[in-house]
Amino acid sequence: MQPHYYHVNGGCSEETFIHFICKNWLFTEGCNFIVNGTKYEVKKVETEKTLETKFGKYRPDIIVETTTGKIFYFEIQVTNKKTQNYIPKWDELGSDVVEVDTRYFINQ
Repeated sequence: MQPHYYHVNGGCSEETFIHFICKNWLFTEGCNFIVNGTKYEVKKVETEKTLETKFGKYRPDIIVETTTGKIFYFEIQVTNKKTQNYIPKWDELGSDVVEVDTRYFINQ
């Protein structure tokens, strides 16, 4: 941890800067992205929305709805990958999950 300035409007969170940037600026309405060779256009973006499942709550970093109606859950990986404990939640929700490795952005 590095000492840093004080935030006038409140304290710090444990979210890294790269996680924040990816979560808030990776997708915008109308932008395109490719998953497994298929190109999609973003219709709607939500961040940190809590979803209820019978296996407990799930809060993806980003929920992207495409213009075709397909929904993706994006997880921004900075240090820890999601564990197998999430698989039942993902299966119940029925949408694809994409884990974004932030090392790619850092090394560009």
